[in-house]
Amino acid sequence: KKQLIKFIRKKGKIRKSRHEIRLNTIKKKNILNLKRDLKRVGINSKLFGPYKSGSNSIFYTLIIKIRELNTEVL
Repeated sequence: KKQLIKFIRKKGKIRKSRHEIRLNTIKKKNILNLKRDLKRVGINSKLFGPYKSGSNSIFYTLIIKIRELNTEVL
């Protein structure tokens, strides 16, 4: 669990106004694997997408509420 939280802290973008952390990727398989691993350790997350960027690449977003991480991120 600590390794997942460390990874999320390093790679995620914190949005304090909504109390959430966002992770973006262009590979759906990677984000689904991360979502599954988070669920195994009791951390709920939501997957959104696919979205199109300004350069027409497709990406996905995984959102985790900070309270799900027991405030260890901040």
